[in-house]
Amino acid sequence: MSVLFPGADASKRSSYFERLGRPYGLTFCPNERISNSGPALEAEEFARDHDKFEEFHELIFKTYFTDCKDIGKVEIVVEVADSVGLNTGKLKEALTRGIYKEKLKESRRLAQKYEITAAPTFIIGGKHKIVGLQKREVFEEALKTASNNFLDKPTPNS
Repeated sequence: MSVLFPGADASKRSSYFERLGRPYGLTFCPNERISNSGPALEAEEFARDHDKFEEFHELIFKTYFTDCKDIGKVEIVVEVADSVGLNTGKLKEALTRGIYKEKLKESRRLAQKYEITAAPTFIIGGKHKIVGLQKREVFEEALKTASNNFLDKPTPNS
């Protein structure tokens, strides 16, 4: 982590995540590794196409943040996929052929369009951007503003 982000303090990051996750029963390992999440993101798209997105997403999150495993390694991603009942042979083929790479490129283009530099980032109503872990009130206010903007727009017949 310190190679990519000089001066970053992994222990502070770990403590911060622990504090935020504790009320929700989430635990985070003191991970200094930043994995290439490409294989995991491609596998999430595969899981979405096979109605296993939620299960896969939750387990890949736990695998990286709680179990400290490198989700940049295809064998780890395949292990997670197998755990949620995905066809690992078809997944390996999809990863080898790069079937989901274009979809990820499009996601990156959208991220650039909305100037997204961190996860999670939420775009509400096409213009309200919420970055990072925020309190419920922040979301409520953004949703209220977006819905008011929507309701204030004139209809074609007015």
